[in-house]
Amino acid sequence: MDERLKAEILADAKQYLNPGTFEQRLSAGLTYRRGYLFYGPPGTGKTSFCKALAHELQLDLYLLHMPYLHSDKQLATLFRDLPSRCILLFDDIDTSVFNYKDRAVSISALLNAIDGANSKEGRILIMTTNYVEKLDKRLIRTGRIDKIW
Repeated sequence: MDERLKAEILADAKQYLNPGTFEQRLSAGLTYRRGYLFYGPPGTGKTSFCKALAHELQLDLYLLHMPYLHSDKQLATLFRDLPSRCILLFDDIDTSVFNYKDRAVSISALLNAIDGANSKEGRILIMTTNYVEKLDKRLIRTGRIDKIW
C-alpha cells in the first residue's frame, strides 16, 4: 500500500478512536462504528497493513473466516462476545463469504451482525478483497463501510 494512503487511514482511525469524537457522536444520537474496505491485487499489503494498524492503535485484531462458522446464531454470538474496542478483519471477504458451497451463515445474518443489535460501538470493521466488483452492494453500503481504499 502507498505510504500516503497508510497515513490517511491511520489518521482517520485515530480520529475515530479519539474519546472526544466518541462523546460527540453519542450525544448527537449517532452510531459510533467505523468500517473500511481495502481492495487491490493480491500481494499489495492489505492484510499486513491491517496487522500493522492494529499494532499502531494498540487494538486486538480478530480475523473472522466465515467458512468456519456453522450457523447464524454462532455468528451473532461471536459478534456479541467480541470486545467493543477492537479491529475485526474479514480478509478476502469476496471468497470467504460468497464463494463457498453449503454456506451455513446467511448474508442477512452477516449484515445484521455488522450493524445490528450485537454490533458494539467503538469497533473497527475492515474487509479486504481483490475484487471489489464481486461484493454484494448491501455489504459495502454507507453505514457499514465508511471508507473504501
